[in-house]
Amino acid sequence: MLPPEVRDLAPERMLPLLEDLADRVLAGEFEPVVCLEAAELVDVPDSLRRSDGLPVYRRHMGAKYATAAHVSLEEQLLADAGRRREPLIEREHGAQLLGSEPGTLAAQLERKPEAGSDERTATGLRLDQAAAVWSALTDRKTSTVLTGPAGSGKTHPLAAAAQAAHWAGVRHIYATAPSQAARNVLAAKLAEMGVPATVLNSAQFLDRVGRPATDRHRLVVAPGSLILVDEASMLAAGHAAAIKRIAARTGCAPGTPRSPTSTTSRAGSSPAARRE
Repeated sequence: MLPPEVRDLAPERMLPLLEDLADRVLAGEFEPVVCLEAAELVDVPDSLRRSDGLPVYRRHMGAKYATAAHVSLEEQLLADAGRRREPLIEREHGAQLLGSEPGTLAAQLERKPEAGSDERTATGLRLDQAAAVWSALTDRKTSTVLTGPAGSGKTHPLAAAAQAAHWAGVRHIYATAPSQAARNVLAAKLAEMGVPATVLNSAQFLDRVGRPATDRHRLVVAPGSLILVDEASMLAAGHAAAIKRIAARTGCAPGTPRSPTSTTSRAGSSPAARRE
């Protein structure tokens, strides 16, 4: 943070100060910084390089940087999300709970997400929504992401996933969102569908999970649980990584080979539910 006296600097003195500060930050004076630009794949001749040494094909002022800590956090998040687990529900049973059949849902997953679907299952879900939920509950991925623009219907499939898991006998269901308002919407939808769940905003959820074992308010995420995250694109990177770590590491006791499943909903460019 710049000192208060900087506000009184003349504009001609402010620019050199900011440029110097930026150079010091990128040089790693305060903490390690990583350039995110890809390495040059071909050797560009000097005749095609600008005065700053970069190829003329590279956009001016286009380099992107991140702290090494942030890059490490994202690498951890991806590694945890890629861990494998036993399916939470068997494929045939999962399809039945969602009001469809495995073949129908598997065929829907092969379609382009942009195609969407107007067809409904017996439970009222659009076929693309049901297929995404079915994939999340029955495959071996620790984490599944549903993407779509605002209003495309992401919170409802999350609640439907929780309902199917509840009907299948999953005992522990946790739901979270980055804000209290989003948490309240998710809690209301789960209550409307008759799903018993522990619903907290992400700060509360991580705080209670991280409390000492002697704290009576500590939240223990059991093996074989389902974790729902709504509005996941709004989560702080640290919160997203922490939730993924919980899903990847919790439990795994002998005789209980399943770790919790994390199913998240976030805004994106696709008009339909998508599995990733």
